[in-house]
Amino acid sequence: MSDDFISKSLFWSKNQIFCPPKYKPTFWQIILFFFAPISVIFCISLLAVDIPFYDQWRFIQLIHLAKTNKLTIIDLWAQHNEHRCIFPKLIMLIFAHWTHWNIRVEIFANIILAVVTLLVLCKAATKQFSEVGKSAKPLKPYTLYTAFSVLIFSLAQVENWMWGWQMTVFMNILCTISGFYVLCLTPFNRNLSWLVAFACGVIATYSFANGLLYWFISFGVLLVSFIKNRHWSILHIISWSIGTVAILYSYFYDFKSIGHHPPLAYALKHPHKFIIYFNTYLGTSIFRFLLHPVNEVQILIIFLIGSAGLAVGLTFLIRYWHKLGLNSTTFLFWNCLFIYALLSDFVTASARCGFGLLQATSSRYVTISNLYWIWLVVVLYFLIRQNLLRLSNKILFSFFLSVFCLC
Repeated sequence: MSDDFISKSLFWSKNQIFCPPKYKPTFWQIILFFFAPISVIFCISLLAVDIPFYDQWRFIQLIHLAKTNKLTIIDLWAQHNEHRCIFPKLIMLIFAHWTHWNIRVEIFANIILAVVTLLVLCKAATKQFSEVGKSAKPLKPYTLYTAFSVLIFSLAQVENWMWGWQMTVFMNILCTISGFYVLCLTPFNRNLSWLVAFACGVIATYSFANGLLYWFISFGVLLVSFIKNRHWSILHIISWSIGTVAILYSYFYDFKSIGHHPPLAYALKHPHKFIIYFNTYLGTSIFRFLLHPVNEVQILIIFLIGSAGLAVGLTFLIRYWHKLGLNSTTFLFWNCLFIYALLSDFVTASARCGFGLLQATSSRYVTISNLYWIWLVVVLYFLIRQNLLRLSNKILFSFFLSVFCLC
């Protein structure tokens, strides 16, 4: 059996799903790109209900304070578990006032946030991987656009799609990705880019607690850029450091630990549970929708998928680190997503593994763990475009992309 036959049978010809940058997307790329968001909108339209759920019942008190003109910044700044969700609360209060608290409006607002997130990722891919054709027209990486759409609008995160309160997560992801984009690719002048990136960090942090990680990763971005090409100055780095300290102080001022949550020492005492939780957290992005985990066997399957994905990613990262320049400023944006996803996984596993391994399969986490798989898709695409992977690896990537489509 020839390599050409195998390639074509796995969508590897230029007229199928995977192809190098082109002037126009293929038919299947268009179908897959729009099928993912349309399927989410269809499911929400069919299944979403205008009934408060879980944490939303606590939001009633804020609505009452707003209605009676007694709402203060302290009420918005108050903890919600480990989070301080100032900006999502403000938006939801506005929606509640305009719509008499129609929760379906919040749910559809989350779709808009996801769409903007997808556009930012596609813009970054265009800057990174577009080529100029013979006719001087840009050739765009439509394969990556398709993969991003399938991941961003994955039904595996069903709980986030059906729960308006999860605006906290969608806002965090959008602002985190946008902040990294502005810092790494600087679409504006340096000072304006710095201000926009800082504002994105503030919104991300005061939407969901994982946003605290943004400040440390972004400091690394500024430092790497300064060392590599002096793109950011010492003044930018010092100003960012001062701002980071101010944000951290304001966040943890009068911070109270959550009594009913397991202690962080639990992860240290049970490292095997931490590792299983960590890898299961990653694997849920791929097979959470196909497998509804109710027993240990299904959790084991998801754990193995997460472990395999992590092993593949780390293998490529180590093997091609210097050869492909994955540590350079040209690939910095995608590496930020990789680090943010794994650090979020680490923090969540440390704080939540005491709840049990079943909790690691929660669909609430898929929106964040998706960033790792987005990074992995980009890395594989980049390696294949550089002809550094053998046919067997190309077959693996085609299978990998097909699994995304099924999920």
